[in-house]
Amino acid sequence: MIIYKSTAYEFDLDVRYNKISDKLESEFKRVLGRDVSDSERRSFSNSLSKMNEVLINEDLVKKDCGVLIEYQLPSSSMRLDFMITGKDKFMNKNAVIVELKQWEKVEECNTSRQVYTYTGGRMREVNHPAVQVGTYKTYLEDYHSAFHKGMEETIKLFACSYLHNYKPIVGDKLLDMKFKSYLEEYPIFTADKTNQIGQFIKNNVEKGDGIELINIIEKSISKPSKKLIEHVNNIIDSKSEFILVDEQLVVFDRVMQLVRDNALIGTDERFVVIVKGGPGTGKSVVGLNLLSKILEAGKECVYLAANAAFKNGMMNKIDKDRAKVLFKHPYFYNKELTISDTTFQSVIVDEAHRLSTTPPPMQKSLDHTLVEEIISKTALSVFFTDDNQMIRPKDIGSYSHVKEVAETMGCEIYEYELDAQFRCAGSEGYLNWLDDVLGIKDTANASGWENLDNLEFYIVDNPNDLKMKMQMYQSIGLTSRVVAGYAWPWSKELTVGGKLINDVNIYEGSDLIFEMPWNPQDSYKGKRAKGIPKNTVEWAIDPIGVNQVGCIHTCQGLEFDYVGVIIGEEFKYNISTSSWEADVNKCFDTKIGKNSQKEFLRLAKNTYKTLLTRGIKGVYVYAVDKGTQDYLKSRLNIVKEIDDSRFYHTKKISLDEIFTKIGSTRMVAEDGGIFIEPESIKISKYNITPLNDIYMYCDIVEEHFLYDSLKLYAKRTVNDIDLDLKTVLESMPQVRNYSEVYQDLMADVGFMKFQILAIVKRVLKDENIISVVFVK
Repeated sequence: MIIYKSTAYEFDLDVRYNKISDKLESEFKRVLGRDVSDSERRSFSNSLSKMNEVLINEDLVKKDCGVLIEYQLPSSSMRLDFMITGKDKFMNKNAVIVELKQWEKVEECNTSRQVYTYTGGRMREVNHPAVQVGTYKTYLEDYHSAFHKGMEETIKLFACSYLHNYKPIVGDKLLDMKFKSYLEEYPIFTADKTNQIGQFIKNNVEKGDGIELINIIEKSISKPSKKLIEHVNNIIDSKSEFILVDEQLVVFDRVMQLVRDNALIGTDERFVVIVKGGPGTGKSVVGLNLLSKILEAGKECVYLAANAAFKNGMMNKIDKDRAKVLFKHPYFYNKELTISDTTFQSVIVDEAHRLSTTPPPMQKSLDHTLVEEIISKTALSVFFTDDNQMIRPKDIGSYSHVKEVAETMGCEIYEYELDAQFRCAGSEGYLNWLDDVLGIKDTANASGWENLDNLEFYIVDNPNDLKMKMQMYQSIGLTSRVVAGYAWPWSKELTVGGKLINDVNIYEGSDLIFEMPWNPQDSYKGKRAKGIPKNTVEWAIDPIGVNQVGCIHTCQGLEFDYVGVIIGEEFKYNISTSSWEADVNKCFDTKIGKNSQKEFLRLAKNTYKTLLTRGIKGVYVYAVDKGTQDYLKSRLNIVKEIDDSRFYHTKKISLDEIFTKIGSTRMVAEDGGIFIEPESIKISKYNITPLNDIYMYCDIVEEHFLYDSLKLYAKRTVNDIDLDLKTVLESMPQVRNYSEVYQDLMADVGFMKFQILAIVKRVLKDENIISVVFVK
């Protein structure tokens, strides 16, 4: 998503006539659902003016360079300050990322990649600018197809930082030798280096054509987000899977500095690192990377997770014996240390907000809270917590409680907050909207979320539609689940035939319109019928889990491509009072207790925010209460106007559009329209799979070669697609778009030739691919 794009010339006019700040502020509120901060406003006014001076000095405002401001990185809420696109003197396609800083001074930090500087109203530990912009470049190259190395249409990325207020002194820690490798690859330009940054940018974009490159960036496909649970084993084996960025990297380096510089023996030295962050901010990614590197450094470390579904899901992905040593429930970890009367070197406490005063079944209560027990028996404790995910009255792992205990025990405390979003398509606007709609906190989104980013969000009028959507997505390899609030009882037994009982029932008047079972419990007796996951862990992993409804306890900490959320009768919006109401008597979670009415509204809001943030790509919602359904719709005041164009409801498009959607330029005849007619199009790298009993797909591995071949036929007549084939393509959910092709066009795959009937863009195992359709 792009907040601002223009030519360098238009950018110059917007800056010189003081329009740039107003334009950016307006777009922030419209797209991200929030007002800009004072620091952002100052940056728009000061830093962008300085950047414009650089472009003017190098005459780049006269070139057809493209300018992007606050460009959102794929599948995240992180944004680049400034990017300029264009071609160099050899006509190579390039883009330069510029990280803009108003810093005036830095101080040394004892971690490996950070410095201290005054920002956000105080001295803070932050990533060195060269480190920060370098991670952005690496992230883009990994996640965005326009910047993938080795592709014909690749746009080469360069990165630098511009500290336009900074005047370095002799021995300045900004230029310390420990940053040498970063500075060589991602240079820093200070106030006295205006000419140098101008030359750096000019060398890469001086020939212009930047708007063409911006169009490629906008239309290119982003790599699917990685699901943490699928990469646990590689992370623990220290194989790079996730790029840590911004505050994630600050937390990681601080913990590793404590591990490196301290013996972590006994209880004389105790360190507590407290990290707060909302859903999808990467708490578990940082935690697992820390587990791996602490073990690699030769220190002891255990990973604690109070939520069984999340903990067991991770354990299920690695060797069982290894899992038992590394992953534990906080209560049993403490019990082991109590029995052995020992202390431990380090512990990672994930989902700390779910630490409870209630012990597991058949276990005695503790003399102190779990937080106190863990800190007292561990030299280095790292807590990841989110107060807005506390969902039961006896959840005690709040940020304030952990800090209070650590202070009381005289620990050395480090505090951090993760705010970049990597779930819900990285949609900051959606999360702000959700906070405002649920009454968790006020945002600028009171007038309605405009849904202008990449999250697919729908409010459905029939719960069966929600169920079918999840089943459809799962059928094409996209992990999808139906989840709901705890508004229905949960049967403890199976039917006589070993099937799950349909506990989740929805009525319209006296008519039953929807029924599904809850996900299976671990304690059922007797043989289970086919099609039922073995346990709660398998429910989240096994594709057949899409046929049951999950609750907060079986999905918290986990993520899916798509999630369908059913809001039950226990949580309603009262139109007459313009407020949310929650009835604990309609909640069937026995551990909440009927005496918790005063707290239940807060807990219900936290529960539904957690459920509504389980989706990576999309979220579907159905509210049992009609008033709640109407209220949610009223908060999406323009989303219906953009659905069809943004989420592929219109499937038939031109052949040009099929390829512009993957980053290519328009299809025209080569060399002034000269037509060359080869015998047929040769396709050397492909996969052939059945479409149905009549038609086949030929999946194209090298799309640009097919594109180049098709350009030779740009003046031919286009064939109409057979009506039967058109009907098939329209009915298949994995087919996003299809196009007619040029007349009598044959494909040669080596062992056979066939006539090309259509070209489609479809989803296969979470990726968008181009396929040729032909008859068996």
